[in-house]
Amino acid sequence: MKFGSKGKKSITALVVGLDNSGKSSIVNQFKPKKMMVKEITPTVGFKIEEFKAAGTSWKMYDMSGQGRYRNLWSKFYQEIEAVVFVVDASDRLRMVVAREELKTVIESPELSRAPVLVLLNKTDVAGHEDSATVMDLLELPQLLASHTWTMMSASAVKDEGLEDALSWIVSSVRT
Repeated sequence: MKFGSKGKKSITALVVGLDNSGKSSIVNQFKPKKMMVKEITPTVGFKIEEFKAAGTSWKMYDMSGQGRYRNLWSKFYQEIEAVVFVVDASDRLRMVVAREELKTVIESPELSRAPVLVLLNKTDVAGHEDSATVMDLLELPQLLASHTWTMMSASAVKDEGLEDALSWIVSSVRT
């Protein structure tokens, strides 16, 4: 956490996860209403979003989740203070892939002190997996044992759980 000349906190976060998990939709919902876009398109490569929310200045790297772009994630690790790993709660078939990608991210030495928020998105979709099932499928307690972490349920479409997510990041980033 950094403090600017006016004493405001700023946090740089990496938003990653598999393609179609809802990363861009979540980042869009994090932003103030006047900055939100109406149509979300899949991210190609990455986008940098800067905004103020929850009493904090944010710089979020919204990274593409497509397989061919995942190698870009590590290019930004040195700047990152928090990781938001987005999981599609309705995509049980790719939970193993999500677990492997999360493992790759958190094993990076540059992120050893970064808190990890696993954001279970699309909880508004019929037939989605519950948080206990996802926690087991992703093996989160074992995988994230050396990190400050939590998992929260959310719906980017319904703007549910996202305010709490930002608050958790703010309270978890070490000074």
